[in-house]
Amino acid sequence: MLIVGDGTGLEHLRKLAGQNLDRSILFPGRVNREDVAEYLAAMDVGSVPQSVDQVGGFRYTTKIAEYRMAALPFVTTRIPMAYDLDRGDLWRLPGWAPWSDEFVDALAALMKVLTRDEVTARRAAAGPDNVFNKPEQIRRVAAFLDDVCLSIGL
Repeated sequence: MLIVGDGTGLEHLRKLAGQNLDRSILFPGRVNREDVAEYLAAMDVGSVPQSVDQVGGFRYTTKIAEYRMAALPFVTTRIPMAYDLDRGDLWRLPGWAPWSDEFVDALAALMKVLTRDEVTARRAAAGPDNVFNKPEQIRRVAAFLDDVCLSIGL
């Protein structure tokens, strides 16, 4: 398992890793932006750990664009994004948050039965698209702003 980043839970996760720390569970910490693609290439499945609440339920993390560009399938909770952007490249697991018992149990169960063939199939669906293409984003945001301005008489 590879966990990249240096959030507030890092020390807790390192303790939980126990004897597997730096053996089968790796924590490289924060990585340089130019190294992110290499880390993504080393992964089989990514994670979008968002809670289904007023904050997590309606935001789109930058990880999604990175995962799509790397053709990396990912696991997430049942947040709206997981339905809006599902192209067959993700797993929506139950639980209101990635730290909930329901989510942790579902993730553990998935990890026990996940096959290389299933990862390969999800990876095939995960390639780059125009959802996070900068010119497309500019076009969609401009259209939205045009509609807002029209609706208020500008």
